[in-house]
Amino acid sequence: KVHCKMHGMPYPPVITAEVTGNRREEIYRNGGPMFVTTRIAAVDILREALPPSNIQGVIVANGHRVTDMSQEAFVVRLFRSGNRRGFLRALTDRPGDLTRGFSKVDQVMKCLMTCQLNLWPRFQLVVRACLDAHAPEVVELRQPLSNRVKKIQEAIVQVMEECMTELKKSKHVDTSELTVEAGLFKSFDRIIQRQLDPVWNVVSRRVKQVVWDLRTLRNLANFLLRYDAVTFLRYLETLRLTEGSMSMWMFTQHAHTIFEQARRRVYVLRKPPVSGPEGLGEGSGVGAKRAPPPESTAPALHMVLEPMPKWRLIEEIVKEIDDDKEKLLRKMEKYGADDETLVDELTDDDKSIAPFLKSSKDIRR
Repeated sequence: KVHCKMHGMPYPPVITAEVTGNRREEIYRNGGPMFVTTRIAAVDILREALPPSNIQGVIVANGHRVTDMSQEAFVVRLFRSGNRRGFLRALTDRPGDLTRGFSKVDQVMKCLMTCQLNLWPRFQLVVRACLDAHAPEVVELRQPLSNRVKKIQEAIVQVMEECMTELKKSKHVDTSELTVEAGLFKSFDRIIQRQLDPVWNVVSRRVKQVVWDLRTLRNLANFLLRYDAVTFLRYLETLRLTEGSMSMWMFTQHAHTIFEQARRRVYVLRKPPVSGPEGLGEGSGVGAKRAPPPESTAPALHMVLEPMPKWRLIEEIVKEIDDDKEKLLRKMEKYGADDETLVDELTDDDKSIAPFLKSSKDIRR
């Protein structure tokens, strides 16, 4: 939208389920490029509101996800049934997904009814020149973790090292790729599974359980940074109920550290303070009264609810964005100009968010 606004081009309409049928037919009659969801495209082609003969071409996003049963493949079949001359293109920024499975490229091209495949690697001169000319400005922000989160991470790494050591004892696994750093990525599961698939029926149950435990620990390390303290503790308790009797990492000493620190992120147990020194009650000697027992000696539950560290960082970023937005709005009020005049007077950094000023101004009115 920013690119179209800066170059004076209208932004293509986005057609979703929120757009009424009459409005969609009007947009179709006007022509031009447009973004249409697969479900709406299939419905409008079937009810002849969007005749395939009127479509000049189709561009499919995320082409690596197209399968025989996907909605994109269904729309392509509808398009080709009434239009044999229109062009058809599919784009993807994840070519690695096309290497998985058996003949994945052939299956995708068959579903899209295409016969030509073009690969544009980043090291190609044309692609590299285009990327260098539009290099993004990256601002890296680092947020330190809390002590409890660090202890949980260290315990997860220790448990993964123990599982790696156990897995290296198997003669069916190549130990050169078994590292804790590699175990934190999804590709590690595919590497191990690719090695064990031919001999999976003869692999011992202990090795299979270690493979499953490594997958669980990798998800645990990922969820630690994504979930809040309460959700993460609930996930741990769910793992204990579902995998407690079969899992091997649950019985390690470091697993106790993971559960203990996860609880302390949510709540702690504290003993109530003693009101006074213990001793006899009124009087002394044989006829003295006993002191009344304390009301409760059981430890009390105190909620901690440790916030996610990244929430504070996101709050600072949002506040900074709001401050910059306020500065631009004050500049607009100072000059007393409309949006088009203001865009010409803004700097290059300000022009990137100039298209959003109008909507903000309308909301304030």
